[in-house]
Amino acid sequence: MKKLLIACISLVLAGCGVMPTPRIIVVTATVPPTALPTAVPTAAPLSTAPPRPTSLPPTETPVPLLLEDFEMELIVIEKVCFGSAGCNITVQPELFYGGPPLAPGDTYTLIYEVYGSEDGTLTFNLKITGEQYTVEDERISTAHQSDELTAAVVRILDR
Repeated sequence: MKKLLIACISLVLAGCGVMPTPRIIVVTATVPPTALPTAVPTAAPLSTAPPRPTSLPPTETPVPLLLEDFEMELIVIEKVCFGSAGCNITVQPELFYGGPPLAPGDTYTLIYEVYGSEDGTLTFNLKITGEQYTVEDERISTAHQSDELTAAVVRILDR
């Protein structure tokens, strides 16, 4: 796994590829619990996409992160519905990163919002250190069974 991560970072540093257009991903299906990690909070590697084009040489100082470098998907861990009254849903955010390489010691806090809850927009955060991030499952209620939950990163805090 370590060799694969080094190979991916090498490709990112070489500037290969084109960053996909950021988008909000709507979760409409339940993922079977056996396909998900069991430990909470979970430390997971960032999924890396090719970097955005840049003409700047690599530097030792942290590169500012941009909101468009991130995409977030909500993985449904559990969903219990009550007829037409709505649902209680447990989700785990999955983060995708497509910006410049992150230094192992750099730490950021990402503020993200979840839309579609019966309580309106909900705000949460997660920590990134280097290529790892830590998340906790979030329990959210919807007003109707047909309501869909989506999420987006809205702010990045250094350290």
